[in-house]
Parts: sequence; structure tokens; C-alpha cells
Amino acid sequence: DAFVGNPPFVGGQRIATTHGSAYAAWLRVVHPDASGNVDLAAHFLRRAFDLLRPGGRVGFIVTNTIAQGDTRRGGLEAIVARGGRIVEARAREPWPGDAAVVTSLVFVEAPRAGGSARTEPAILDGVKVRHISPYLRAEGHDAPPPRLVAVPKRAFIGCFVRGVGFTFDDATDGALSLAEMREALRA
Repeated sequence: DAFVGNPPFVGGQRIATTHGSAYAAWLRVVHPDASGNVDLAAHFLRRAFDLLRPGGRVGFIVTNTIAQGDTRRGGLEAIVARGGRIVEARAREPWPGDAAVVTSLVFVEAPRAGGSARTEPAILDGVKVRHISPYLRAEGHDAPPPRLVAVPKRAFIGCFVRGVGFTFDDATDGALSLAEMREALRA
């Protein structure tokens, strides 16, 4: 009938590093329309949605990236394309603890049996609205941002540390030792 949760937040590029390449490959099989940049939390949201009975709901606390870029396309947009409805959301909630994280609370409903749609308004940031888009915006404010004109060789994705080659830790296999770190700093 319902799932409530706080799934793990792991950026798509880090899933293979933190959980293994076989797990990342399995996610691509389960959600072939999701790119390798989709946050793990979106995969959890999709899985919970898949397990709902008709009319059931899932409510997750996730990072606000759920409504951004590849994670939005591979998560909320995929759910809405399959008939899911975002019935309530808080788009940007600062985490109450020590972590410097902005979260989103997202409540999604599976299509009802027979395809009949609910007619009650959705609730976005405490305000009743007709519709909440995968951008976690109200109807009329849910158009995608304009695409930037491509400028070849002017942008760089940055660096992705893969493996433990740059980790200094005496307890991790493959990591450099703390003694090596101290020697590098001394040098």
C-alpha cells in the first residue's frame, strides 16, 4: 500500500565505485532508460513505485537533486511517464542535522485501478496546486530550462576519483599508508 523511506544518496558516477560495477550494471538492466548519472535514491524511488499496488503511495526524503538533470529524467520523469502522480512535495528543505544538505520530500501515487485519476489538488510546499511536475514545480512553472549552446572544448566535467589510489588509510586494501602520506607532505 505504501513505502516510506530515506534511501541512500550516491551520485550515479559513484555507484560502481561504492557498490561495485556489477551493481551499477544491474541498475542499467532494471532501468535501461536511466543514464549512469542517476542518483541511487532515484533508483530506490522507482523500485518502490514499481512495487506499489494501484493507488498506493511512496514517500521518500531525498536530496533536492531528485528534481534536477539526469536524476530527474531517470527518476521522477520516468515515474510520471508511467502514470505516477506527484501528490505532495517539499522541494527544498534544509537538513535539520549537521550535514550541509538540501533535501526534498516527495510523495508519489501509483495509477489507480481502471486508470481513473484522482481529482484532489496536490500540495507543493504546503500550498494546494493542480499539478506538481518532476521539476517539483507547480503547473505553469514546470518547463525545462533552455539548453545552453554547445561550445566545444570549453567545458570539462571535472575529475572523478575511481578506486582507492588517492586514499591514505592503513585499514583499507589498496590505499596508500598514512606513513606514505606523511612522507609526501614532508617532501
